[in-house]
Amino acid sequence: MNASQRGAAIQREDTTMTTFIGKKRQQEAADAYGIPSVNDIRENLATSDEWCYRALIAIFDHQTEEEQEQATTKEDNGIGFTGADAELLTSFAIQYIDRGWLSDKQMAYLRKKITKYANQLWWVAYAKAIAAATEEMADGVADQAHECDACGGVARNAGPDHAICVDCGCENKL
Repeated sequence: MNASQRGAAIQREDTTMTTFIGKKRQQEAADAYGIPSVNDIRENLATSDEWCYRALIAIFDHQTEEEQEQATTKEDNGIGFTGADAELLTSFAIQYIDRGWLSDKQMAYLRKKITKYANQLWWVAYAKAIAAATEEMADGVADQAHECDACGGVARNAGPDHAICVDCGCENKL
């Protein structure tokens, strides 16, 4: 089974950011909010240092406070660095925050590793776009907030039957 067949076989069964994102949903998000596709994200990560830095910080920001402090992966919440990447990529994130750059060697390693997080990055962008759109909408359905099923954060209505968590980006059915 090749990668596209595996992707087509994956069903969206949970609310984590690591689940497969169908082309239809990606196109709808691109049309509605200007969110790049997962493939576009991967291409940008492969060619742009700025994209890599932004991606590194976006994933780091979604680690729990404890995970950030200990440079580990503890929570099975569908967002953040893998256990194998946590220590080094957390150190890269802290170095970038502190000094605003990484060495050429670090950047090469980051570029190699960060593309695996393209799905998470898409969900982060989607959640931000939904949050921004709901804040721009008038009072009413969009302003109703719910507790996120996954993280307990604030999920804002994104339609008549679902809400998007502004903290972790997962989709919640209403």
